[in-house]
Formats: sequence, structure tokens, C-alpha cells
Amino acid sequence: MQLHRPQVSTESLIALATAWMLATANAPFWRAALAGRDLSAPATWAFAAALTALLGGLYVACIGLLAHRRLLRPLLSLLVVTAAGSAWFIDHYGVFLDRAMLRNVLATHWGEARELLNWGMVAHVVLWGVLPALALWWPRLAPRPWGRALGVRAGWTLAALALAAGAILPVFADFAS
Repeated sequence: MQLHRPQVSTESLIALATAWMLATANAPFWRAALAGRDLSAPATWAFAAALTALLGGLYVACIGLLAHRRLLRPLLSLLVVTAAGSAWFIDHYGVFLDRAMLRNVLATHWGEARELLNWGMVAHVVLWGVLPALALWWPRLAPRPWGRALGVRAGWTLAALALAAGAILPVFADFAS
């Protein structure tokens, strides 16, 4: 018996990967963004929803600009695995991944890096990065003629940017403070 592989659009796969990364690889960010807020207050939920829409829109727009059909799954896989690894280091070591930190990572030799690698990190990256990345390869991508694909991608990218911009309008005072 052969398993049926679902068919999805490239944009749907981008949206799914984005939702996964926002939900699983940003716990320290969400804790910091919602720190000091009353989690039972509707304003807090509105702020969290707006922030989710803002980040989701930006993720979808940026990935949509970079990924074409053949590059899509390798790029999404790399992003999901990298997000899982980054989340581990941010959550367990309290580091902030900026340009200077990435430069330090590239300059680190194996002896220093070995101290930071452990089975907990491997399990985290496999569970939250590698397995979801493999799942991105399961569905078939819906074929589209290149002209239609370009139009659909442009529409998704513009809609994602509009979502990101529109998301902050109702809660702009919270973002400004």
C-alpha cells in the first residue's frame, strides 16, 4: 500500500514553516515580549496576536522573496534546523545572536565548541528542527506555470507585508513603549 502524499502550494509550505518557527523557536523572545503583562488581559492577547502577525508577515515576505520552487525546501529546512539550534543556545545560555556573536561562533575552535554541545542539545535540535525539516519534504508541491507562480508569490508577499504593517496599527502604543 502506497501512502498518499498531500499536495500544497509553495506559499502554504512557507506559511507552515513560519508558524512552526514562531511557535517553537522563540520562547525566550515571547517571554521577554510579554514580561510584566497580565496574561489574562485582552490587551495582552491583542499585543501577542499583533506581534505574531507582524513577525509572521515579515517571515513569509522575506522567505517568499528568497525561495523559488527548487530552493524552497532546502532553505526552509536550513531555517527550521537553525532556528531550533539557535533557540537551544538562547534558552539555555541566555545569549543574544547578533553579528558579533556569529563572528565569535565562526572563530571558535573545536575544543571550545565541544563544551557547549551535549545530548540535550542534540535531542532538542532533532525533535524541534530535523524532524520538522524532514516533514517539509513529505508533501508534493503544486505545479504552476512560472507566470502564475510569480503573480501568486507577489500577491502573497504583498499580503504578508500588509499584514505585518496592519498588525501593529491597533496596538502601536504598546510597540512604541
